[in-house]
Amino acid sequence: MFSKKLVLLLFTSLFLFAACSEDDPVVSSLPQEAQVRVIHASYDAPAVDVRVNSSVAISGLAFGKSSGYATLPAATNLNIEVTPAGTSSPVVIQSNLNLAAAKSYSVIAVNSLNSIEAVVAEDNRTSNASKAKVRFIHASPDAPAVDIKLNDGNGAVLFSSTSFKGVENYIEVDAGNYTLAVTPAGGTTVVFELQNVPLQNGMVYSVIAQGTLNLNDNFPFEVVAYIDNDLGIQSVTLGQLLSSKVRVIHLSYDAPSVDVSIDGNTAISGLAFPLSSGYATIPSKTSRVEVTPAGSSTPVVIGADLQFDPNKDYTVFAVNSLSGIEPIVSVDERAVNPSKAKVRFLHASPDAPAVDIKVGDGNGAVLFANASFKTLTSYLEVDGGPYNLAVTPAGSNNSVVILGGVQLVNGNVYTVTAKGTFSAADNFDFNVRAFIDNDDGMAGVEIPFSNSNVKVVHASPDAPAVDLLVDDMLKGSGLTFPNNTGYLEILSGTRNVKVNVSGTSTTAIEADLNVSPSANYSVFAVDAVANISALVLSDDLSSPAAGKAHVRFIHLSPDAPAVDVTLPDGSIVFGNKSFKEFTEFTPLDAGTYNLEVRVAGTSTVALNLNGITLEDGKIYTVFARGFLNGAGDSALGAQIISNN
Repeated sequence: MFSKKLVLLLFTSLFLFAACSEDDPVVSSLPQEAQVRVIHASYDAPAVDVRVNSSVAISGLAFGKSSGYATLPAATNLNIEVTPAGTSSPVVIQSNLNLAAAKSYSVIAVNSLNSIEAVVAEDNRTSNASKAKVRFIHASPDAPAVDIKLNDGNGAVLFSSTSFKGVENYIEVDAGNYTLAVTPAGGTTVVFELQNVPLQNGMVYSVIAQGTLNLNDNFPFEVVAYIDNDLGIQSVTLGQLLSSKVRVIHLSYDAPSVDVSIDGNTAISGLAFPLSSGYATIPSKTSRVEVTPAGSSTPVVIGADLQFDPNKDYTVFAVNSLSGIEPIVSVDERAVNPSKAKVRFLHASPDAPAVDIKVGDGNGAVLFANASFKTLTSYLEVDGGPYNLAVTPAGSNNSVVILGGVQLVNGNVYTVTAKGTFSAADNFDFNVRAFIDNDDGMAGVEIPFSNSNVKVVHASPDAPAVDLLVDDMLKGSGLTFPNNTGYLEILSGTRNVKVNVSGTSTTAIEADLNVSPSANYSVFAVDAVANISALVLSDDLSSPAAGKAHVRFIHLSPDAPAVDVTLPDGSIVFGNKSFKEFTEFTPLDAGTYNLEVRVAGTSTVALNLNGITLEDGKIYTVFARGFLNGAGDSALGAQIISNN
């Protein structure tokens, strides 16, 4: 237990310390007394109380702080206990100290709370008016043994091979501002640098490395100089291991899964195309980044020295084919705007041309202009909501693809990437993926291309069988008069459509069609083969009302006059339509009809259409086909197509 004399000495010492200025000499202990301070360097431990022989001597000492020196009796087996502040248990450190008379000691609490322990160092506080005195104490549990050198990794060694819990002897140096380099013991690679370290003559310093190298916790590695002069309570942070965040996005379409190492340490394992690693926290400095096939240290497909500045977020995009793989490095502006969505675009498809990204279709407002391969745009703020985005060749209104229903959410930050290739000869289709830059930066979603439905109808009476090609890709073959392909799903946008003589490269019809997202079209090959052309109609497939069917009529007989479609009593259903003219879809009562095709404005019946059944809810196209005086399959007739 403390004696009354010891309590009186403690209070007297504290009073004397408080009365001293920073320039006052060290308060000398009496011949049978020692001076002791506690430095809290247990990075995840709470504030602590320190008991001496069961009585509280120091209260509420927080991490990174020194208690200052207290005067204690010189003794053997002086019991020191450390507990969380305000409690008497658990006792996280218990140690018996041997204190010699007229000596000074530092008790340094180190390691994590679960393994907390005391390192006891004898302090040589006798100052030299013409030199600075400094020692080094290693209190960072996950840091390796280190050397401390002057200026750089090849500089003069001040402290050598100091490992965790190591306490170096004091050395004397000239006053000045120093650059100190921390390297692995025996190595020259600088893992941490302290710049403009001020050392003053007459001052005595204990320089302590504390915290952890794990940048994903809240205890950053730092180097603190504790002042051993005077009260021993002062300290100054010389440097902290500042951090950056970095993620890697694998956009090299034919590369295998990869590992990514930073300064020789594997940071990311098995990252596959086209995924994001998510953000990892790394030291802010120039780092060597190497990308290798997963599970292997060779070959290094990307090797680059990259500068990562403090408190910034980066993405390293791996782009191009494996044989030409390279990094694109971006600074990510991840600060959110809760009332806007932020979006940027990266062109990572090596064989795709420069593109514009527009709202709606090829004629829409330009969001990103003339983005060529490896172009990464700045972020743009837009209102949240659903968008159709059209990708067009730069400066063109022809949509290569339309991204349908892109949902942008206010407060989210997006990187939209075009990836894969345009080549139909490989298995790496051109497509688009949006990565979410918020939070851990790992999430991503494929943005589907919008599709449209196109039906091709062979309505040229004397034309041979034909093949259908869309963007030079075969979509149907051997189509004969008067049949149709049914609806074919194709990409929305501007599509090149060819109708070739079946089995040949002879093109009978070629047209660029601008098809809107989720829309339906019918393309009719019409007229005699000598004059064959395309008639493109938009198909409104809105559901008929109950009890109704929708019907449209098209005049596709090349040599027939204008016609009316009537009921037998002459009531006109569709009136006065000439070759290639058509009606809109018209609601008719469901039922069975006898219809007549008459020369327009007359009672002359050119064609009887008996027993035409229109079902409730169905949609039909009826077209007049063949030649007026034709024979066999090319004779004048009518064709009915069900559109739904």
